[in-house]
Amino acid sequence: MNLADELNNELNIPKDNSIQLGKDKEALEAFLAENVRPNTLQFDSLRDRFDYLIEHDFVDQKMLDSYSFAFIS
Repeated sequence: MNLADELNNELNIPKDNSIQLGKDKEALEAFLAENVRPNTLQFDSLRDRFDYLIEHDFVDQKMLDSYSFAFIS
């Protein structure tokens, strides 16, 4: 089990007769650190980002051709 899941489980374990709401924020940060940030792509420019999106079929080139890059950026 990863840290985010462990912290999320602790949320439901009362401490001093209170739900540990802070564990929810800790679990979110752990999830972002363990799963999201390592898998987030970084691009040097908006042009590079769009090139990647087009190359991997996330955005249709024909649709983009309807607009100037100056308009998009």
